[in-house]
Amino acid sequence: MTVQIVTDSTSELTGRPEAFDIQILPLLVFIGTECYRDGLDLSSEEFFHKMAESPTLPTTSQVTPAQFAEAFRAHREAGREVVGIFISSKLSGTYNSAVLAQETLGGEGIYLIDSQTATFSLGAIVLEAARLAREGRGGAEIAEWARRAVATHMMYGVIDSLDHLRRGGRLSLGSAIVGNILGVKPVITIRDGEVIMLAKARGYKNALRWMLGDSEKNGLPMRGKTVYLAYSLDKSGLNLVEEMIRQKFAPREFVALEIGAVVGTHIGPGALGFCVVE
Repeated sequence: MTVQIVTDSTSELTGRPEAFDIQILPLLVFIGTECYRDGLDLSSEEFFHKMAESPTLPTTSQVTPAQFAEAFRAHREAGREVVGIFISSKLSGTYNSAVLAQETLGGEGIYLIDSQTATFSLGAIVLEAARLAREGRGGAEIAEWARRAVATHMMYGVIDSLDHLRRGGRLSLGSAIVGNILGVKPVITIRDGEVIMLAKARGYKNALRWMLGDSEKNGLPMRGKTVYLAYSLDKSGLNLVEEMIRQKFAPREFVALEIGAVVGTHIGPGALGFCVVE
């Protein structure tokens, strides 16, 4: 039996050739009175320009149980197992919507994973799961691998400002104030499904040095591996990230993902990040 990998648009995989065989269900983004499907109705560049012009912060909406039920039903009727890997349940109700759909249909042949993360690290786990599906692995085996990947993977990001995370309720007011008063670039991660601030550095280069040093201390296995990179709006820092990682760790390859509207609502433009999935 073949396996269909399903994810949501916060994986930043919409439209990418690597994800041609992955079903990606879009969250919604509201800017003023306009509604957009994440990754489909406007480019990341268009979104950030619209967000800059909007007097209020955009809002987002999760994938509904009905949308998941329709997708899961179609795959089961076609004789496919489903492995669904979704944004952290602490950041969005999308995973819970998938669980409700699974309960409606009965759980046989449907494996759901709360990734405990989001954006490019979610995308990395999804791409690796899709590779296993193409190799002919079964749904239960892929789901078990994904759960291990969720528990062991590490991601790092540096953002321009903590304001968007604070305004969107993804970070405490105290943490945001401390970061912005010091005028630094905050280093963040997603741990146990929640966004936390790891460090504060002056400038992107110092932030990247801290991230690479911490990843080495924590044993992040980048040598000979695929390293997933991410950026929001401005990709000029990607060359710097690649060069610093290449000199220190000699990875096999880089895959760069562009951060879209839903995640961009909460972190804003000017973010850079990297992760590795075993």
